[in-house]
Amino acid sequence: AVLENSRAIRDEKGHVLFYEGTLTDITERKRTEEALRASEGELRALFEAIPDVILVFDKDGRNLKVAPTNPKVRYFSEEELLGRRMHDVFSRQKADELISHIHQALETGKPVQFEYALLVGGRVVWFSGTTTRLTQDTVLWVARDITSRKQSEEEAQRRIVELEALYESGQALSQRFDPREIGGEVISILSERLNWHHAAIRIRVPDSDDVRLLAFSESGQITSAHPLADEAITTVGQGLPGWVIKHGQIINSGNFQ
Repeated sequence: AVLENSRAIRDEKGHVLFYEGTLTDITERKRTEEALRASEGELRALFEAIPDVILVFDKDGRNLKVAPTNPKVRYFSEEELLGRRMHDVFSRQKADELISHIHQALETGKPVQFEYALLVGGRVVWFSGTTTRLTQDTVLWVARDITSRKQSEEEAQRRIVELEALYESGQALSQRFDPREIGGEVISILSERLNWHHAAIRIRVPDSDDVRLLAFSESGQITSAHPLADEAITTVGQGLPGWVIKHGQIINSGNFQ
């Protein structure tokens, strides 16, 4: 590839006397430009594939730059993020805590890792964050959505608590013989361990389809009788407890009103 430059040389009256020009070999420059464009395209594709939010903050917690990473992982547009301070997004206490991670990275020159939550669209989104010193007064802030992991951890913890409650309930069954004492002990364990507002234990009367209330708790108060609870389920197959007694299967109904 060549670059051509030419011009007309004229006399005093404006008549063209001759033309002069230059031809410059720009093959190498063209190759460099094409390589640069290809490199920029690869870099852009690489950034768009990164499942993280990458930001630049100054020492005061003000956002200076937003890297063009995958837009699906950014819950706010670049315009919404640029120029905003930590104190514009979080409570004062939380903003101070996050800015302390920036200061720690600037002072030590080492990456600082932490976790934080952000309310987005009415739901809590958890992030794993890392701050790394970029310049004397700025840090690179990398955040990854870990909401699914946190939910799994919370679910696993809930399961552990449930198993502990079942284990203690089993011990209560083995140490007592009076059904009402067993019911009261088990429901006390369930209320304390699982923080249930309401709980009821029912038993099927031998050789019949009648169901009897053994124990009932409401807001931590445990009783062996409750008018509404007594009348709610009286026979096998009635309501969720009656269905469980009839079929011998567990039902996890979740939260409902």
